[in-house]
Amino acid sequence: MQSKPLYIRLALAVVAIVWLWTYLNIGEYKKKNLIIWDMKAYYSYLPAYFIHHDLTFQFVDSNMYKEHNYFWVKSENGARVQKTSMGMAVLYSPFFFIGHVHAIITGDVTDGWSVPYQFWLGLSSIFYCLLGLWLSSRLLTRFFSSGAVALAILAIGLSTNLYYYTTMEGMLGHAYSLFLFTLMLELTIRFYQKPSWRTITIMGLLAGLCVLVRPSNIIIVIIPALWGVTTWQSLRQRFLFWWKNIPKLILMGILAFAVYIPQLAYWKYVTGDWFFYSYGDEKFFFNNPHILSTFISFRKGLFIYTPIMLFAFIGFFFLKKKVQTGFLAIIIYTVVAIYMVSSWWCWWYGGSYSLRAYVESFAFWIFPLAAFFDTCIAKLKKKSWLMFVFVFVFISHNSFQIYQYRSSLLHWDSMTFEAWKRIQGKQHFPFDRYKYLRMPDTEKAMKGEEENGLPIKP
Repeated sequence: MQSKPLYIRLALAVVAIVWLWTYLNIGEYKKKNLIIWDMKAYYSYLPAYFIHHDLTFQFVDSNMYKEHNYFWVKSENGARVQKTSMGMAVLYSPFFFIGHVHAIITGDVTDGWSVPYQFWLGLSSIFYCLLGLWLSSRLLTRFFSSGAVALAILAIGLSTNLYYYTTMEGMLGHAYSLFLFTLMLELTIRFYQKPSWRTITIMGLLAGLCVLVRPSNIIIVIIPALWGVTTWQSLRQRFLFWWKNIPKLILMGILAFAVYIPQLAYWKYVTGDWFFYSYGDEKFFFNNPHILSTFISFRKGLFIYTPIMLFAFIGFFFLKKKVQTGFLAIIIYTVVAIYMVSSWWCWWYGGSYSLRAYVESFAFWIFPLAAFFDTCIAKLKKKSWLMFVFVFVFISHNSFQIYQYRSSLLHWDSMTFEAWKRIQGKQHFPFDRYKYLRMPDTEKAMKGEEENGLPIKP
C-alpha cells in the first residue's frame, strides 16, 4: 500500500460524512430526546444559570417547568445538587449559546431544551471528536505509514462504539474526553521539544478541565509524566528536568486547581461545604476489579461487542519498536485505566453499547492499532489492500450491531452468551428472548459483592 497523505484526508472525510449523516438522519434531537440520563446532569448547569438564574434548581417547582428535565441528588441540608461536575457544561457552552440564538431567531422556546439547543449540542460531540481524530492523525504520522494511519482512523471512527457515542449518545462525554486526551498528548510532545511557559500554561488549564469533565480523568497526568521515558536513565533525567523546571510544574498545578475552583464554589453555594461527594453509595472497589468482565463478558465485554479493539491489544507487541518514546507511557496508562474502569461498582456502566468507559482510552489505543496495521501492511506488501476489506468487515459488523442495540434486540445491560447467540444476524426478537437475559443485581454490585444477574420476567 503506497503511503500518501491523501489516504488520511480521505479517512477523516469518510468518518466526518458518516457521522454527520448518521446524526442528521438518526439523531434524537428531533424528538427532543437527546439530553437524557447522565447527559441531563452534565448539561443542566447551563440552562439553570444562564436562563433561569437559579443553581439551586428551585425554579423547576413552578408549573412552567417539568422536573423530569433535571437530574440531581440531595445533600444533607436538602439542597438539590447536580450529581456530575460542570466540566461537560464548559465544553457544551459554545454550542448552547449558538442554540440559544437559533431559538430566538426562529421563535422557538428559549428554555434550554427545545430542538435548536438539542441540535447544536448534539453536533458538539462530532465537532470535538473530529478535532481529536485530526490531532491523532498528526501524531500518528510521526510513527506510522499514512496507510496505517488511515486504517486506524477508519477503524476507531466507524468500527468501534466511539461511532455510537459520537452520533447518538454523544453528549455522554466520552468523545469529548478523547479530544482532551489527544490534545494533552500533542501538547506534551510539543512541550518536551520546547518547554515554553505558553505550552505549560495550556497544559495546566487542560489538565484541570480533564478532571472537571470526569474526576477519573486525573490519570491523564501519566502521559506528560512518562512520555519520552524509555529507560531507568531517562526516568532519572525526567526527574532532573522537572527539578530544573519546578516553577513551570507549580504553575501547571495552580492552573489545574484554578479550573476546578468554580466547582468548589458551586458546592459551597448550594450545600455550604467546599467538598461534596455527589455519588452517594456508589464507589470504587479496588480490591475487586472485574477486569476480564470488562473485556470478554457477554453483558458488556469490549472484545465481544467492539472486536476490532482486540487487534489494538495485539498491536501492543509491535508498539515498542515503532513508538519507543511513548510505549511506557501508553502501557502504564492502559494498566491504570483498566484497573480503574473495572473497579467501579457498576463495571458495565449502566445501559450502554459495549464498554463505553474505555472509549476515551482510544486516544492512546489508536497507537497500538496503527502499529498492528503498519505491521500487516509491511507483511502483505502488494496485497495490503486486503486490510481495507478487513476494516470494512468490522465497520459493517459494528453498524449492524448498533442497529440491534437501538432496536433493543441487543439488550442494554442484561445480555448473556445464550442471548448473544440467538440474536446473531437477526433483525427481529426471538419469541423466548427474555429467558436468556439476566439483569444486573445492583444491590449486590453496590456492596462490592459478586453478582451473576437476575432473571427477567416476561
